[in-house]
Amino acid sequence: DLDGVVWYRRHVQIPNSWKGRDLELTLGAVDDADHTYFNGLQVGRGTDWQAPRRYVIPAALVDAGPAVLTVRVQDDHGLGGFSGSSEDMRLGPVDDAGERLALDGTWVRRISTRTQTNEMPANHKPAHLANGMLEPIIPFAMRGVIWYQGESNVGRAAQYEVLFPAMIEDWRAQWEQGDFPFYFVQIAPYDYGRPDACAELRESQAAALRLPATGMAVTMDVGNPADIHPKNKEPVGHRLALLARSNDYGHDVIATAPAYVGMDVDDNAIVLRFVGKCLPLMTSDGGVPTHFQIAGADQVFHPAQADVVGRLVRLRSDAVPAPVAARFAWDDDAEPNLTGSCGLPVGPFRTDRWPRVTDGKW
Repeated sequence: DLDGVVWYRRHVQIPNSWKGRDLELTLGAVDDADHTYFNGLQVGRGTDWQAPRRYVIPAALVDAGPAVLTVRVQDDHGLGGFSGSSEDMRLGPVDDAGERLALDGTWVRRISTRTQTNEMPANHKPAHLANGMLEPIIPFAMRGVIWYQGESNVGRAAQYEVLFPAMIEDWRAQWEQGDFPFYFVQIAPYDYGRPDACAELRESQAAALRLPATGMAVTMDVGNPADIHPKNKEPVGHRLALLARSNDYGHDVIATAPAYVGMDVDDNAIVLRFVGKCLPLMTSDGGVPTHFQIAGADQVFHPAQADVVGRLVRLRSDAVPAPVAARFAWDDDAEPNLTGSCGLPVGPFRTDRWPRVTDGKW
């Protein structure tokens, strides 16, 4: 529960055989940022709270005998400190992976700076980013916007359905350049530990498509459920570029996947209908479609068997003899395989309008 700066120190004994050799120092992940020192000289720094730290101590700094490792850890919000395993914390020669000194256990610690734990991060304060980053450039001409955000709003999806379109309309009003293109990225799979809330956030993002000159890149197939900021950005940029090429530059390309438009109940099955230039439907791995669920009037969803026929998906489950609703890719870390013939993934959706878990959470 401490936000601020904490210094950690560890005394070690460098063997004679390590003298004059490059040493590899590993610390695991450090949340949020670190500056790491060997005998008072900085040997590395990192700012990615999820990235394992690996630093090389130059041979010129390595002498036999006592040495001091010091790590300055800065945490701005949430949990902080060393978050790797004890096996991650090691010191040894770069050229000999088997010779290692364990660094887990007790370190000396001193709190340097403590911020208010209830202080709102600067980028969450009203108008902070707008005043600091938008106001200075609003007078300048612009062609359009690409937007990649929403992770911090999981848990307040109902609010986002109002705020996000309002922000788009506000930007357009302030620039006074009409309905310029506004293309955004639907948040990728990640284990938020918030059942339904993440899917509802994606639903709120998609709701902004009712505004003119908007487009959405679906990323359910290129995320990383263990990394809230997945590294694979090239396909994200490619999908945004397809939207601009199709809508703004007149290129003959398909920019959107098939979209769900309606459903029918056929005996004990639900049949979903799709439209779009990217038909027929298919799967990215050649297997059966995944991440479909259906429910009866009790509103309890069960995994469904899915069959694709052209522009239709037929769903059934022995656990739901009288289905009334279906959902697709409704888990926060879902990685479904349903695509169109153009290779673009179908985005999450639901057929019901039952109450959301985020309703009223503003």
